[in-house]
Amino acid sequence: MICPRDGSELVPEVFGDVDIDACEKCDGIWVDRGELARIIGMEKDLPMSEPAAVQDLTDRSLMSKLVCPRCTNVEMDPVYFEHSHKTLLDTCPVCSGIWLDARELKEIVRSVYQTM
Repeated sequence: MICPRDGSELVPEVFGDVDIDACEKCDGIWVDRGELARIIGMEKDLPMSEPAAVQDLTDRSLMSKLVCPRCTNVEMDPVYFEHSHKTLLDTCPVCSGIWLDARELKEIVRSVYQTM
């Protein structure tokens, strides 16, 4: 698979007991449906998610959405991981995979365990 951020080849890695695909150049990771939930110990990948607000996409161009590395021709949708609107992820509407940019997994883990 190809990194949706920089076009590099994604490298298969194991995170805990979950197989992920990582970009060695930008440090982003791809997780298939259900894998984020397994990593963070939740029932669903995006239990509190909601679509991103246009005003929060200042560093992203609405004309250049990321393309799903699994589906290869499907644009991903930006969503907030939670209602606090801190962590913005990209999800594929077809395969439900999730692209996490560098540091986003750390933000999610911090968010989940602070609310417990």
